[in-house]
Amino acid sequence: MTIHIYDGMAVLRRRFDEALPGQFGRGPRSVFTEMLALPKADVAVWCFEGRGAKFVRQRILPGYKDRPSTMTDGLHALVDLTRKALEHTRAIQVAVPQREADDVIAHLCETYGETGPVMVHTIDRDLKALETAKVKVDVSALKIVVDKLDSKQDRIVEPCFIHLYKALVGDPSDRVPGLPNFGPLTFAKCDWPLLNMAMKALAAGQVHREMFLRAGVKEPTADRIVEQADHLRACWDVTAFLPMPGDWEEGITVGKPNQAAGDAVLRQFMH
Repeated sequence: MTIHIYDGMAVLRRRFDEALPGQFGRGPRSVFTEMLALPKADVAVWCFEGRGAKFVRQRILPGYKDRPSTMTDGLHALVDLTRKALEHTRAIQVAVPQREADDVIAHLCETYGETGPVMVHTIDRDLKALETAKVKVDVSALKIVVDKLDSKQDRIVEPCFIHLYKALVGDPSDRVPGLPNFGPLTFAKCDWPLLNMAMKALAAGQVHREMFLRAGVKEPTADRIVEQADHLRACWDVTAFLPMPGDWEEGITVGKPNQAAGDAVLRQFMH
């Protein structure tokens, strides 16, 4: 048995891209067909952003994801239609208020990742942080290109250091600034285990300049880290996976297989 966890919006946006047809084609019907073909022993969980999810993190870091949505009305309609069709398959859908899909996915991986194989479907390298011996994430590794002329010098950011990377280097897609001028190459030159220890201490309210120096951070940068400790603590907290509220299971919708009903839904979108 494999538990398939889908980063809902990311997977659907890719599936709707005409230039990227997959095994089941593209569009809402491709998703419906895939779920109907799900092996009986497998489980499929589609995770979506809950109401107010962005605002929880904006209280931690003002400016987080503070940009106009690229979702068009047409794309919203396709997503809504697909989710209605999924209700007529064995797929489980989860949308927890004030939590992003990533938070739900992290919780599911932590809960079920020790019991059997889990496959996370996404296009988001952030979720590579969840990868373990039994949890696989179907996206390429986060790689730092040190020398464009020598690929052997490339450094792969292991799952345990992805959170550290995002907090310090930043994440432009989510408008997380990180530490200014602390880019991938600077990160690559550091001792990551020591740097991780230093950042965890900073996040806990203990700023140790000498720990950053031992990790390979240069003195002027270490001084800036001390000066901007509160900002970096916010970057660390906002890029972490948030825990589930006690009533999170109320956000679960379990589908009831009915191919005819799903077909009727999909006839609204002739594809």
